[in-house]
Amino acid sequence: MIVAVTGASGRVGKPTVKELLAQGYEVRCLDRVPPVDRGCPFFHVDLTDYGHVVGALQGCDAVIHLGAVPSPWGW
Repeated sequence: MIVAVTGASGRVGKPTVKELLAQGYEVRCLDRVPPVDRGCPFFHVDLTDYGHVVGALQGCDAVIHLGAVPSPWGW
């Protein structure tokens, strides 16, 4: 099963990716910032760009959406 994780480089995304990999899932890391640990394929995706999102999710069986704006003052 291929699971896409948006916000994979964030505070909640990193441990989520780690746990999914430990459970044997194939994971795609979607974020604007590359992860420090390269345990899965990374897709540089802007979640406000529909085309980017659709392309990155091709072939995925599930999505865990953790991508968010971390503060009200911007990125």
